[in-house]
Amino acid sequence: MLRKYNNNLLSDLYDSGNAYVNVHTSQNPPGEIRGQIF
Repeated sequence: MLRKYNNNLLSDLYDSGNAYVNVHTSQNPPGEIRGQIF
């Protein structure tokens, strides 16, 4: 599932150090890769 956010919110999350990505696949439902974006 890809959630939609507006550009201002994404920019604020990135600037505050709170941007985080969590990627799930059908082969690895618990999570393929995840991490904070700096």
